[in-house]
Amino acid sequence: MAASNENYQRGNVEGQRKNSFSSDLAGPLKQIVAAVQGSVLASPPCGLEFEDSWLQLETTDENFHSYEFVRKLQGRVNAVVGPLVDAKMDEADSQDTQVVAHITQEVLSSSEFSQLCQSVVSDVKQAVEEIMASETSQVTSPEDQVIHSSPGSSSTQHYSLDDSCVSELSSVNQTGIMFMSSEQLQAILDGLQPSQPVEVRWQSMQHLSHFPPGDLVTCENWLPLRAALKDALGDADRRIAGLSLKLFYRMFRAHGSLTTREVYTCLCEHLHHIFGGGGGGGGGEDGYMFTLAMGLDPADDRCLEMLSKFRLLSHIQIQIPSYWVRYNERVVEEIVEHTIRLLSLSYQTPSLLGPISFITLLDPKASWFRKWMHGHYSRTKVLQQMKLNQTLLQGVVSQLMNFTVKQSPKRNITIGGGDDDLGYYNEFYLKYLHFAHSLGLLETLLMYRGGRDLFPVTVPQGEGEGGWFLVAVPQGEGEDGHVSKVTIVDLLSHLLHIVYDLNHIHHVTAAVSEATQRTFDPILLIGNMLKKYASGNAQCRSLLCNDTMVQLLLAPLKPSVGQSQSPLVSDDTLITIADVLAVLASTESGREFFLRGSASSSSTTTSSPAVQSIAQFTVHALSGKAPCITPEVTTAWLFVCRQLYNTAEGLHVLLPYSIHTHIANSLNKLDGVTDRILSAALVDNLLNFAGTPKVSKVEKFGYGYMATQVASTAAGVVELLNSGFVSTLVRDLWTLVDGEESDYRLTAPRTHPLDPIDRTTHKAMLSLLNILSSFPALYEALNQSEPKEPDVIPSTVFALLDRLVLVDSESKSAALFNYEEAHLFGLRLFSALVTSLDSFLYLEANYGLTATLLALQRKNQLDSGFVFIQ
Repeated sequence: MAASNENYQRGNVEGQRKNSFSSDLAGPLKQIVAAVQGSVLASPPCGLEFEDSWLQLETTDENFHSYEFVRKLQGRVNAVVGPLVDAKMDEADSQDTQVVAHITQEVLSSSEFSQLCQSVVSDVKQAVEEIMASETSQVTSPEDQVIHSSPGSSSTQHYSLDDSCVSELSSVNQTGIMFMSSEQLQAILDGLQPSQPVEVRWQSMQHLSHFPPGDLVTCENWLPLRAALKDALGDADRRIAGLSLKLFYRMFRAHGSLTTREVYTCLCEHLHHIFGGGGGGGGGEDGYMFTLAMGLDPADDRCLEMLSKFRLLSHIQIQIPSYWVRYNERVVEEIVEHTIRLLSLSYQTPSLLGPISFITLLDPKASWFRKWMHGHYSRTKVLQQMKLNQTLLQGVVSQLMNFTVKQSPKRNITIGGGDDDLGYYNEFYLKYLHFAHSLGLLETLLMYRGGRDLFPVTVPQGEGEGGWFLVAVPQGEGEDGHVSKVTIVDLLSHLLHIVYDLNHIHHVTAAVSEATQRTFDPILLIGNMLKKYASGNAQCRSLLCNDTMVQLLLAPLKPSVGQSQSPLVSDDTLITIADVLAVLASTESGREFFLRGSASSSSTTTSSPAVQSIAQFTVHALSGKAPCITPEVTTAWLFVCRQLYNTAEGLHVLLPYSIHTHIANSLNKLDGVTDRILSAALVDNLLNFAGTPKVSKVEKFGYGYMATQVASTAAGVVELLNSGFVSTLVRDLWTLVDGEESDYRLTAPRTHPLDPIDRTTHKAMLSLLNILSSFPALYEALNQSEPKEPDVIPSTVFALLDRLVLVDSESKSAALFNYEEAHLFGLRLFSALVTSLDSFLYLEANYGLTATLLALQRKNQLDSGFVFIQ
């Protein structure tokens, strides 16, 4: 009896101690939650999870150890763990190298540490219950707080309605005011059944939405709950369907691989049920259908609900590639498989709107597919599924092949808008967005060898223009006449024909800004795709470096060469083609194809047909015989030639066309004011032509290097002097050293140079020294005849040295605007010239520079003997 009383008293004391500790924790716990909830809850959706934010609080919050809650827990841990560690240290072997690891393992596995963890969890949970009991009674009504665990039970469980107060830790089968037991979850599950009344389903959905979303997938009732949630997505009551969609979004934000897979696949299965004939989309309840002829009206409730579901689907598609490399392969395979299977439904019934029609409204350029194909880990899975299920690829190819000018924005389509202010999307607009989305898929797919290996694609032949399948059978028709094998060349050729047929894109209905219109311009969409293919050696070699594609690219040029009328295509088309060819010519594979053609011969004595067409059209545009060719078009095609003659081999091929001569002639005919942009482009191309190496594959140096090589001989210097090149260098150098030209206006004042010599002046000095580096060059330059009347600005080397170095009179020093700086610069120039012994002896013998410089030194000497300029 005494022992029993003793145990009772001990238990009572222990219970009072625990209650006292839990009560002491309530205040500090509330304090730390209030202090850090802003930083924890403000984490972005793609950042740390809710749980990770709390677990890393010690590293992210500099005040972590100053919180009273942390100090109390730390004191309790030290009181239990400290003696354990001391006892283990006394028993440990001093020779053991792993003593710390062994002691740590023993402490963590001890019964004392286990009891400590259990007691801390119990006390913290009790403190949370006290906080929630005081808070929820002030914030929420009893109906929103209470849910009975079972019919007839008087016990109730309370939980928070605020997501910020919900822990993301595993809470299933836990008891307490924040958590629901499996019995309660089963009660909610029963209330979500379709046979239940609407209000019962709505209340059950409300209760479920208060449950921590990260725990739903891990609970033991997940499979039946998954089916119930999928049914709730298609519930006739819009409140239930909308709330279930929000719950799916909250579950996705948990960012776990299991949660992401379940959310995405469940959403795909629900949409597959709708568009696969189960109801709502392709043939829904009440006979409602989303048909292509009816268009799409976002003001319609059912259409808005469907767009909301696809918006979540599109959001997940774009987000998951950022972190699914951490998922196992099976998860990625299921996500890709469900996606391909869902999108493939779009091509089963051409007259109805399919899943891809809604995706195109939210992601018209298929950015999700580009992200999925970016990494090798996911790209392998996508290509495998597209090879197993070719319906999607067949639909994409057939949709592109069926696209005609009648469906282009040139006609009744308003780019970026609908028929009225409500944003109604008509049939033409939906078809064009489908075309743009299919083009984005194709663009990404053909960038990779695995995607190119999927071609040729066998596509059934359709009937009439309403179908998604081929209207016209391209080359390579099957033997049975009902299927066609579409190759990559067939597909790209058809897209180029679309570009050539769109000649007046500027007549598009201006419902939105011009920038938005050009974003969805089919010419730019197709042109950007071809430029991406042309920029890589592997892609251009596989896709564009063949006679069929190059001849098709150059087809618009032939009718206009030698004619004065306007080309058959628009300026935008000509510029786009020129950009594609310029990018292609800049790559090694493309340039080799242009210069050598598809034949194995390596001879470059005659130009290839492609180079011939490009050169003839460029010369025709430069000649001025076709005033209808705009300067922008001329500049674009001249840049293509520039990419070819940047190498000695390309220059050798283009030399018979005398493009440099035509550039110079065209430059002389221009008006410097009205054609300033074209004039600058022609000058730039002419200088680039002059800098091209003329023999073999030598490295391309700058113009200064070429001038130095020419000036290495006396004959070369004479030619440079006669051409006025040296005089130009002298005048430019003088302008930089001692003044500005009268027509030169500064937009901002120059800063005072802090370096020993200004960088711009240093460059001009080096240009002149490169010419005069040899004695023959200096000899010929100094013997150049002087003008009869001296100019304000010197134009000869001797005049420059006379004014900057031989400043032996007051008139010369007064003529210098900046005497000290100019004279000092002249001395630097002179010291560089006399590094050659022959040059020094020549200057000394003819001009007596030593005596002149000594005299100038004496003039700069003080009475104390100090010399200003040495």
